[in-house]
Amino acid sequence: MWMKNISELSNEELLKTKKNNSLVRGMLIAFLIALTVLNHVNIINGDQHWSVLAIPLCLILFVLLNHNSLKKIDKELNSSGL
Repeated sequence: MWMKNISELSNEELLKTKKNNSLVRGMLIAFLIALTVLNHVNIINGDQHWSVLAIPLCLILFVLLNHNSLKKIDKELNSSGL
């Protein structure tokens, strides 16, 4: 499902989107931390190579995109007076 332009959303939709994006960002950060720790433990034990760290590094892009989306939503909420 494609998201509408942020300026076209109502205040209730913006608040709901902000809440959902915040939850997703928290889950992504927790997932990235867990993946990074587990990968480091496996590398220290000799079970994996350094190349497996590319997965958490690539997932950081999703966190950054989500963060930028939240900043846009905050700007729109501030401009509407909420």
